[in-house]
Amino acid sequence: MGKQIIKATEKIFLLVILFSIVFFGWKIINRFEVDTPPMNSPLSASLDIFSYNQSQHNDPVGACWYDSGDYIVFLQRNVETLFYLSMAYQESENDLVKADLKRVVDQQLPCVETMLSMNLKQFRDQRSHGQNYLPPRFSRPTPKGEIYTFREGEGKDVHLLLSLTYQNLGDMRQAEKHLEQAEKLNDITITERCCEEGPLQHSYNEYIALQALAHSEDVDDDLYDGVWGANFITLAHLEANHQGVVERLLRAVEENWSLEASQFDYIGGNYDIAGTIVIEELYSKQFKDEQFEDLTDEMWDYLHGENEYEVDFTNYEDVYHPCYFFDACLLSETLINGRDKEGFDPHRKDVWRNTEVQLVGHAQFILATVLYNQW
Repeated sequence: MGKQIIKATEKIFLLVILFSIVFFGWKIINRFEVDTPPMNSPLSASLDIFSYNQSQHNDPVGACWYDSGDYIVFLQRNVETLFYLSMAYQESENDLVKADLKRVVDQQLPCVETMLSMNLKQFRDQRSHGQNYLPPRFSRPTPKGEIYTFREGEGKDVHLLLSLTYQNLGDMRQAEKHLEQAEKLNDITITERCCEEGPLQHSYNEYIALQALAHSEDVDDDLYDGVWGANFITLAHLEANHQGVVERLLRAVEENWSLEASQFDYIGGNYDIAGTIVIEELYSKQFKDEQFEDLTDEMWDYLHGENEYEVDFTNYEDVYHPCYFFDACLLSETLINGRDKEGFDPHRKDVWRNTEVQLVGHAQFILATVLYNQW
């Protein structure tokens, strides 16, 4: 009887060892390998996702950011992300924070500049989503049919955003160069064969506001899409010193705000909450008016766990992102989508609607973090 127990124990021990070898071996081969300089600012953890999101596919241009953890590269989305990161750089008062933001921006600028020089706007499409349960090294190389070039006249928004990005970084020569390139084009950029909610593109009003920002021009008081958060329209009104327009926007949110945050029940609502913090902080700074300071505090607390779900949306353990498969990488201080019209259910089939990370939205959260903490 004792020998049988010993043999059974040995089998269990061997199984544990075998499982450990398979588990940790898979974690090693699945791990996202990135080579980035160390970051030492209080913002560094929030910036990690940009390192992990560098493409490891056999792309015509290397190290471009994937969109939201899916193995798709959208130039237009990456440039918009850079724009908000460059705003954070411009607004930052902390040398370490500025240095870390600059490192992240400088990592991606060669990608977007090279893609533009090659007339490329997108690598892979919606059909690539099914691959994101595998690490990139096991995914198939990009076939030529999944490389998309700009259509004639397309790309004006990309150059306008890059002009603003370089302006925020203090590089006026590059800012002027992209502004000149934008004037040669007529159309905004539209993603191809994407996405779950349809093609990604800027609205006409966003396009009008973006042009006004890039040319330092005024916008009409009635240019408004009925939206909130950090978007080109609201930023253009701030740039034009339209205090009344921005005040009405913030007042509308304040009057309807609660722990349920019902006006933000849609995919990415958390990012518009973060963006509204951005707008209030910029409004307060520009017009010396702190009447919405309590609203900002409540929204900040909401994102960090003071909500009906008691979930810290900035430190959620089970983020829908490929590098989380077998803990291939760890993320913290990273904002997820949050609730939508169906609430917050971590067990739903389309859990990405709640727990995915969007780079543009996360860049807005980083800007909100810099402004809120006066970093």
